[in-house]
Amino acid sequence: MKHPVFTNLPPAQQDALNKLMFLLGPEGVSQLASQGPEASSCGAAHQHPSMLHMREYPPSAGKLP
Repeated sequence: MKHPVFTNLPPAQQDALNKLMFLLGPEGVSQLASQGPEASSCGAAHQHPSMLHMREYPPSAGKLP
């Protein structure tokens, strides 16, 4: 389901947003949105090591984590 605010995003950004929303869930998205734009932009500068395995989405068939 697309949120009306995000309907004007380019397809690549919409896809990335959908993946983020899937990973965070509704509560995580609400919490991130309540923190303002600075919170979402600082995530790109610093990635938590435990999240590095999530870069490939969806996981390739036959690959072990």
